[in-house]
Amino acid sequence: MPHTNPEPSATTPDWPYCGHGATWEDPVGCRGIHVPGHTACLAHLADSDRDAYLTGLTPGTDIDHRGTTFTEYLLDALLDALRDPATGHPCPGGARFEWATFQGDAWFGSATFEGDAWFGSATFQGDAWFEQAVFEQSLNLGPLVCAGRVILSGAVFGGPVTLAVAARSLECQRSRWSSTAELRLRYATVDFTQAICENPLTIAAEADPFVLPDGQPVAEQALAGASDARVRIVSLCGMDAAHLVLADVDLSGCLLTGTLHPDPQLEGTCSFASVPPGMYWRR
Repeated sequence: MPHTNPEPSATTPDWPYCGHGATWEDPVGCRGIHVPGHTACLAHLADSDRDAYLTGLTPGTDIDHRGTTFTEYLLDALLDALRDPATGHPCPGGARFEWATFQGDAWFGSATFEGDAWFGSATFQGDAWFEQAVFEQSLNLGPLVCAGRVILSGAVFGGPVTLAVAARSLECQRSRWSSTAELRLRYATVDFTQAICENPLTIAAEADPFVLPDGQPVAEQALAGASDARVRIVSLCGMDAAHLVLADVDLSGCLLTGTLHPDPQLEGTCSFASVPPGMYWRR
């Protein structure tokens, strides 16, 4: 099974790390945390040891794969090992993926996270699929860069959500937010069609790149082709916006058909579509 190491980093992880591929130029090597009972991460574990580890997983098991590089095949194998036979869906307990790298598309669709889920400082080299996923506890997604789309459509969030993402789009159609949520974004077009938020939910544009815990800015080369870093809200159709707070976002192309309370709290500088020539507002 081929594996590609993430970009070198001079920062030494604060967990027992794999170190595979370390050189004079990259003294850290692979940042992946040791699989319990081994001295390598899941990506660089011997095939027989990896198979044994995966076989020992059951639905609801807490997993910790900080710093690990996942191919699509490896991520599928991990989630298959956590699949609940009663539902057919992956069911991890707590999940730690800080500093992980996901090559290609990362598919977490329909997974149920029974514990807290952490994706801080992760890198998604393709799309990040969380469609119809269930987060029973808190979710920390970012700060991170996603080269493609972040798809949260149909997802259910039972606990607080903190999201700090630079991505081309954030799709949240028919999502349900039962607790508070703070979404800080760069570059993204945002679709909240028919979303339900039961508590305050803030969508804010960030003017500057996010900063990682080690003090370095998040690398945004994967989004170099984007025209600018503005955050554009394209639809709030069919949602109740009573709990929505918008800050420094572009609303000029936002659709509001069927929106309840279409007057969310606005902060900072939000831009709107201009009135066509010859049309005037009346009191």
